[in-house]
Amino acid sequence: MKYCPILNYGDSEINALSNTYKDIQKFKPQDQLLPILELPRKTKKESFDKKMKTQGSYLQKKIGANKVVIDFSDSYQNFVFEDIVKYVNDTYAILTDGSVNFIPMVHYDDKEELINALSILEPSEVWIRFTPHLFQSAVDKIIINGTIPELSKLFKNSKISYVADFYQDVADINRITDFLALLHPEHNNVILSLTSCPQNADMAVPESFTNVGPRTDLAIFKKELEIFPDLVFSDYTVRLKPEPTTEEKRQINLSNTYFKIFYSTDTSYFIGKSSMIKLINDGSAKVSSNDLCSLIVSSPNYDGSDYSSADKEIMEISKGKKEIKDHKTPIRIGINHHMVKTMHQL
Repeated sequence: MKYCPILNYGDSEINALSNTYKDIQKFKPQDQLLPILELPRKTKKESFDKKMKTQGSYLQKKIGANKVVIDFSDSYQNFVFEDIVKYVNDTYAILTDGSVNFIPMVHYDDKEELINALSILEPSEVWIRFTPHLFQSAVDKIIINGTIPELSKLFKNSKISYVADFYQDVADINRITDFLALLHPEHNNVILSLTSCPQNADMAVPESFTNVGPRTDLAIFKKELEIFPDLVFSDYTVRLKPEPTTEEKRQINLSNTYFKIFYSTDTSYFIGKSSMIKLINDGSAKVSSNDLCSLIVSSPNYDGSDYSSADKEIMEISKGKKEIKDHKTPIRIGINHHMVKTMHQL
């Protein structure tokens, strides 16, 4: 069964993905992992990202021939017509020239110019993302019936799949079922995306390894699978927020933050949280990064060093062979472990 995790396009996520492809070779075909990559955020008048021009070859180097879904939305949604067309054409060409095996994705409510620009390229396959967590259930049928016919015409030569992205809106299971039923009768290529992972680690107790909530997301999917047997699962792994922009990073005082490792079990989300980094730096911390990983390793929820690249790294850090020196490492560890765990469960 395929698994389609939503990942931000950042170094931590791409490295976690690369490690996950290697890890799952032991027990599942690599093509069962089909990630959705959200392109970097851009400001309204920002010129085309120079870094993006190398991303085709970079991504291909990291993931090889494995297929990914690239979300063309969000990044340039405030641009004028000419810029949107240039953005779509340039990004498509960069990925194609880099030999990236990708499926483009747009949102049902993206600007007409963006959707039209992509449709002109006639991709063999396209994904359409609905975001019901952003509108009321009363308009579900209106939105679906009002957009699918037009999108089907625009992409008449493409295989179309539909993503029902509920994000953290998982309380109303009946609505999820009804929404899927609206998509499903004529369109069997449906992906359910949702998450019950906390958006941040605020609820986790510092200097501990804390259970922060159940994996309701996967439980809901398995229940829906009984009704829609060809449904595909998608989630946000353990990182819901996109990577901060350069300006946002400047405003963060890293000394006043914690090292945090999200760790998924079969049924729950756990978070390991260190002492404050400024205490680690001055040597007065009760729980350093090594101690944090020791807390995880000593827990009955730890899956063992052979379970994933992340679990091996947790063990190495716990033994003092490595240290966590930035926030990228915990992010990579949490995402890699979560994806391997979920692949085992599907």
